Amino acid sequence: MDELGKVKLTKEQQAELTREELQEYKMVRRKSLKQAIKYFLCAASAGVIQIVTFTILQAVIKSEKTIWFMVPGIPLGDFIATTIALGLSILWNFTLNRKFTFQSAGNVPRAMLLAFLFYVPFYPFQTWYVPTIKAQLVAVMPGMADLAGIVAEATVMLINFVLEFCWQKFVIYRKEENSALNKYNVGEVGPNGEITPAKDAFDGMEMYELLHKGVDINNLDDKKLRKILDDID
Repeated sequence: MDELGKVKLTKEQQAELTREELQEYKMVRRKSLKQAIKYFLCAASAGVIQIVTFTILQAVIKSEKTIWFMVPGIPLGDFIATTIALGLSILWNFTLNRKFTFQSAGNVPRAMLLAFLFYVPFYPFQTWYVPTIKAQLVAVMPGMADLAGIVAEATVMLINFVLEFCWQKFVIYRKEENSALNKYNVGEVGPNGEITPAKDAFDGMEMYELLHKGVDINNLDDKKLRKILDDID
């Protein structure tokens, strides 16, 4: 039923489901919402770490030199502080989301490499975006540089939040989501209180297809149901 829960059904399609299937469908949809909330909280905590780290490093690193990276005249101290703070933020966000949001037991170096690859284009984009948008806003609203800076930082964080969530869910953990639950035997309680269920012979979309075609699933064994599905395909 997990696959069915990932598809948003119309009211007419929901009406064709049994009461138990409808409850399961709604439960999976709620699970997706909880996952998004977990990701938001993890990302928010990573944002706090990034801001605090940047503030401390900016006060410690004193340099009058400037460099060119996407835009000219970036203070060297700010660049170093931003890079280190972002690195710590990425590591924190990756660790929390892997364990609590996506509950993955997949290959850690592979997942970390993919997480790093996301920032290969995004970090230069962020470095260009913030000062560029800030300058554009200041040109429209002279004397409001602080507000322009806040708007630029807030919007790039929002872009980062949405894109990174999609990257993690559909690229990094596409085949590994909830794989940590499979490390335990059926019925065994995991470290976070999760219980591994028995794997169904058919996924949610297949069961929906059978019900939609009017197949009596109660009087046929799995082998015959699988043959019917193969004939439908």
